[in-house]
Amino acid sequence: MNRKKLDDNRDITSCGFVIQTAVGRGKSKPVGTAWQPALNASGYCAIMLGGKKRSLHRLIWEAFVGLIPAGYQIDHIDGWKTNNDISNLRLVTAKGNGRAFRRKAFGASSKYRGCSWMKASKKWEAYIRKNGKRHHIGVFIQEKDAAIAYNKKATELGFFPEALNIISFNK
Repeated sequence: MNRKKLDDNRDITSCGFVIQTAVGRGKSKPVGTAWQPALNASGYCAIMLGGKKRSLHRLIWEAFVGLIPAGYQIDHIDGWKTNNDISNLRLVTAKGNGRAFRRKAFGASSKYRGCSWMKASKKWEAYIRKNGKRHHIGVFIQEKDAAIAYNKKATELGFFPEALNIISFNK
């Protein structure tokens, strides 16, 4: 676990701990105390720093990698907003972040991303979202075939590997 100086009174670790290193003015924690981040409205860990609420994943990136260029975001590779280990963070564009890991929607008819059951035809549809629009890929008898078609199209469009379906070919 690596540590970097966050400010005059605090260090930050590569896995997201903020540790008090000196006593500051105002409401200061004892030296050696780890700060407890709070979840912001979007579900990201955040701490107060200099009177401003800052996202922990962005602070970690800036401490260990450098400034975040304009037009870029920090993505959690595994999709978990609270896993702020530096090895789980990457620099992406907004477009790239939109193509990254997505959990299956609650109540979805398929266990795979980009697939849904069509009651009328009793078949599986494969689709993908690009630039905010839903694009039809094809209709399939088997759910796995629809998932494979989604993966192929997602790969063609440059989606991150984490956005692909994990398909088991065992019975």
